[in-house]
Amino acid sequence: MVSILEFSKTSLQLQVESKKILKQLYQKEISVKEFSQIIHFLEQITLTPKDVKKIIFLGKKYLLKTNLLEKGCKTYHTQEKCIPSFKQQLKKIGLKEITILPNLIHARGKENAYIYIHIRKHPTVNGFPLGEVYSDIFIEYTEELEKKLKLLIK
Repeated sequence: MVSILEFSKTSLQLQVESKKILKQLYQKEISVKEFSQIIHFLEQITLTPKDVKKIIFLGKKYLLKTNLLEKGCKTYHTQEKCIPSFKQQLKKIGLKEITILPNLIHARGKENAYIYIHIRKHPTVNGFPLGEVYSDIFIEYTEELEKKLKLLIK
């Protein structure tokens, strides 16, 4: 099974490769509609898989090398299958409303606190309680959550 760390690395590589192709397309003489799409994609922080497919299409149309992006896309779709089981593991440790981005996980934790998990070799957890100030109990909660996540992300 693929780890969430590997999925995150693949996703980030896909973003980088997509941006390279977009910058090459930006230099080409293309239609106004396609140019506006390229500008839109360049302004986005995170591209969706649907965006990447459109970038591959445009790259091929204007005879750019899209091999690395296509290969990365296939790897991404293979690794994407690990997400549902990883979400289940996160639910088991008390998180809910989980959203997984290339290098960040948004979730709700204890007492609906906002939890942000930065996906790295050593994950960092930032928690923001709703309607209350940081207490020692909440700080202990986020530290305990970070320990559990280190085991999951390996």
